[in-house]
Amino acid sequence: MPISWDPNDHNDPAIKKFVSELNQLISRYSLYVKKDTKTTVLIIRNKENLSLMEYQPDKNKMINWYKNPKSCKDRGIPKILCDEFNLAIKNYGPDIKDSNIPIFIELLKKVLDSLFLNTKPDVSPLSNSEALPHLPKEGPYLPTKDDYDNVRRKILRDGGKQRSIEEIMDIMEVNLVETGRSLAKEWRSVTRNRIILWAQENKS
Repeated sequence: MPISWDPNDHNDPAIKKFVSELNQLISRYSLYVKKDTKTTVLIIRNKENLSLMEYQPDKNKMINWYKNPKSCKDRGIPKILCDEFNLAIKNYGPDIKDSNIPIFIELLKKVLDSLFLNTKPDVSPLSNSEALPHLPKEGPYLPTKDDYDNVRRKILRDGGKQRSIEEIMDIMEVNLVETGRSLAKEWRSVTRNRIILWAQENKS
């Protein structure tokens, strides 16, 4: 029997929330993707019927095919995004919980933007209104690696003093608010985890 895409058919609050977020994502990108309603796994597919995301609610498990370079290449997903998704599933998954839902939803947005809306990896869709004319210019914003790198450059210009993650986020918040960004409610918890990943990437 196919797994339901109706959030109310799932008992676990985190799963219910994640399925609801997936439905909103599919609705937002409905010109490019569709939901598979005939399988025992929740799958988002492109118009060529290739899966872009697979999730098993009954096992609460994200299926990690992003670690396979060929799978990413076949779908046209940039390697940097596949690597980021693979790392996120390893570090925060594969099970879904309240704390990692924003991470996976944001990554899915970046994958879909890169595939269908010609945005570059690590660029938020809300920062590129020319590439996304049909999306709102304002709304809950999650900082990107570009925002993090901007803060790092500012710190270096100011003498390069060692800063804590909280101090980095304080500087980031000031910068983004000054540019008119409306930060998402959960931005600190999400960004705190992502800064750890970004810092590791910069060292490699």
